[in-house]
Amino acid sequence: MERFAAAGYDCHAMALRGHPPSDPVPALGRVRLVDYVSDVRRVLERLDEAVLIGHSMGGALVQAVAVTCDVAALILAAPAPVAGVRFQRPPWHPWLPVQAVRALPAFLGRAVVRPHLPSLRWMVFNRIPREQQQEIFARCNAESSTAYLGLLQGHLNREGESLRGRPFKRLVVAATADRICIFPMQREIARQQGAELLMLIDHAHMFMLEPGWERCADRLLDWLRQALMT
Repeated sequence: MERFAAAGYDCHAMALRGHPPSDPVPALGRVRLVDYVSDVRRVLERLDEAVLIGHSMGGALVQAVAVTCDVAALILAAPAPVAGVRFQRPPWHPWLPVQAVRALPAFLGRAVVRPHLPSLRWMVFNRIPREQQQEIFARCNAESSTAYLGLLQGHLNREGESLRGRPFKRLVVAATADRICIFPMQREIARQQGAELLMLIDHAHMFMLEPGWERCADRLLDWLRQALMT
């Protein structure tokens, strides 16, 4: 955010319900994707026409929001899919079934899914230096199992539509070493949504925290300047 603010943009980071520094909510594990979509819409109502940026699950949320809300531009950073695009299976690794087994009680009980450092090291921290991973992990929060399950089952596909025909520019930022939102799926999202595709070579899911993040941010800024000029 600091780099975008230094470029002259008024930047706001949103905390969804139940996520610090927002107030806790009872039964966070039962919060649905559509509840988060409503949160984003309420924030947009307080702003002038904004550039909306969403990462991972947030990328799915902002796609759903932008179907009906006016935005100046849309940036989808390693987004989860909506609009008819399904999750594509990531490359197999022993940590995937381990994480699935760990999360199963939360899914069955509609509780929260808590982050697990060994799994995250392989799934999303794979381009972050190991000495930095513990600090980043300390900032990770529990998430609603209901929202996660809805994402995997494509619940927002029933709520949303393709963004084709919408008047704003849109960009999908895809990292070639992403092990969760894999590059072929990102390419399919860009095609389905009529978006440009920005490929980040040798970056992964958390490219904004990885070595070389400055170059990634500058490429997004270059695209944004052009998008807002047209």
